[in-house]
Amino acid sequence: MKDALSYQVQQLLKENNLNIDFNELNFQIQSHPTYPSLHAITGVLDHFNIENIALDVPKTIETLNQLPDTFLAQVDIEQQKQFVVVTKSKNNYRIVFGPKNQKTIAQHDFLDQFTGIVLAVDENESNRSNTSNSKSAIVKTLSICTVLLFGFILINSNLGWLNLVFFLTSVFGIYITTTIIKQEQGESTMLGNAFCSNPTEKKSCDAVLSSKGATIFKGFKLTDLSFIFFSGLSLTTFLLAISNNTIFIPKLITVAALPITIYSIYYQYAVIQKWCFLCLSIVGLMWFQVGLSLLDFNPNYKFTSILISALSFTSIGALWFIISEAQKANKTLNQTKLKYFKFKRNFELFSNQLNKSKVINTHIDNTKEIVYGNRNSHFNITIITNPMCGHCRTVHDLVTQISNRYLDVITLTIRFNVDSKNADSPAVKVSTRLLELYQTDGPENCLNAMNDIYGDYSAEQWLKKWQNCFHPEKYLTVLQKEDSWCSNNNINFTPEILINGQSYPKIYDRKDLIYFIDDLAEQFESNSYNIPFVRH
Repeated sequence: MKDALSYQVQQLLKENNLNIDFNELNFQIQSHPTYPSLHAITGVLDHFNIENIALDVPKTIETLNQLPDTFLAQVDIEQQKQFVVVTKSKNNYRIVFGPKNQKTIAQHDFLDQFTGIVLAVDENESNRSNTSNSKSAIVKTLSICTVLLFGFILINSNLGWLNLVFFLTSVFGIYITTTIIKQEQGESTMLGNAFCSNPTEKKSCDAVLSSKGATIFKGFKLTDLSFIFFSGLSLTTFLLAISNNTIFIPKLITVAALPITIYSIYYQYAVIQKWCFLCLSIVGLMWFQVGLSLLDFNPNYKFTSILISALSFTSIGALWFIISEAQKANKTLNQTKLKYFKFKRNFELFSNQLNKSKVINTHIDNTKEIVYGNRNSHFNITIITNPMCGHCRTVHDLVTQISNRYLDVITLTIRFNVDSKNADSPAVKVSTRLLELYQTDGPENCLNAMNDIYGDYSAEQWLKKWQNCFHPEKYLTVLQKEDSWCSNNNINFTPEILINGQSYPKIYDRKDLIYFIDDLAEQFESNSYNIPFVRH
């Protein structure tokens, strides 16, 4: 289920042609420790490498004209501040509060509500993807092909046009019911937005769907019955048609279900006194099917037809119960997962764990190591690694992420912990060559070489591509100093991460470091008068 804030960010990205995994986006936003703040949004956008900027701008028409066509803004409505997605269209502004709540207002009305806080994203080509929604496209294509194949088979079965329409309306009933189920779960759909948006005193899909009358018994709702009903009708009609049996039984079931529609209308009219237009569309569809059934109602109680009908409905019912229970379990799991990650990514807890470790001096005198980023930063990350260490590969992914996003605020030191006594070992050969590449070919080329050795390259393949070190004696000295430093500080295993000389907390996954970098940078900058390490 997507909440309003996740939906707004999703719409903002879609309007700017930025396609990502929106399920992951929803999870990252809701699991962010500062959710539902603006900081949570910017942090998640940074996580997806989407260029974004949050500003507090003057509340003037001139400023609005300079903003992009679609942006996220904070508005103050009835002394309640909230975020909305804003799309400009001449002098009108369409503002989206959530999947079921949006409206268009004039420019001067928007200015009256606007607080001045905006967030805009950049249409970065690297984030545009025609394949990001490929799974959804494949599912839609397969669904359409399935319906067409079913239709083709039924046409060739001499079913007759009345019975064919009966089958198609049953399939359409499945679609509407699925939409209602998504509406219950708070998801946005085209049909749901058309029928259920902008609730009024007399119209509210949510009020009807969440009422007591919508539940038959605990854990089983009218929507479940509707799905089983239309799915069972569709499967029964299809199986009877291809087996050359009449479809009298599904027609009889349709007529027998008529009282449920009367109950639904009465409950909405007299009890809740609100209408759900999606629910009424189901009622209308069932009445239409009753009309079709009565136009060609020829009783035929053939045992085979009864058996096929019973088998269809019981199998659909059993399958739906399994699926719905799995969905409930998955929903519970997702809620637990959200709470877990929100707790895990709490910076205050992380900082407390980090401060429990002692501080060691990470500086090595007169040693030209591999260092990236801002050497004047008060925030230093030292990664102790070994090119032949399989576990170091995941930590190198951190190096790549940091180098892409944070080098302006971090000093990132790559330190090798290898046995420098064995000059002919692959680890020494690769490490000395990396040091040489850094000094002679530059940091970027060195990073590309590290990507290879911590990727799929073996030492032999890597040395064949990047060659052996041309001056091994020069860089072997650096390795010896690094090796000696590791021994003196009891760092015997790789990988190891030091943050301003303090060991990365063992209870955290190393890949989680990326979530704390912004807060760490802010903390170390504000405490720059008391830095617990000697900077390079």
